[in-house]
Amino acid sequence: MIPYHANIDDLIYLECELDCSVEWQNGEPVVSIDSIIVDGINLEQHPTKRILFAMIAATIRQQAEQDDSVIEQAIADAGISYTGHPNDPHSRWVQA
Repeated sequence: MIPYHANIDDLIYLECELDCSVEWQNGEPVVSIDSIIVDGINLEQHPTKRILFAMIAATIRQQAEQDDSVIEQAIADAGISYTGHPNDPHSRWVQA
């Protein structure tokens, strides 16, 4: 779980946790946000099934997927690192 502070249009501030996974696509790691947890509750599976929670979760997901710190943390948590230098043709992503 990755701690995340969401800010929705400067109106709603939420401290949440992101459950992320990393998959490989064409030799590159790709991060997916699997669930968004606020106070121990998955917003996308909230018991009331209210559309508001789904909309908030979608907004948080969109922000988090574009946040480099979330991507970097998910990749590091998965034990993945980049070896070499960007211009070196032998550089690549590796998983420990």
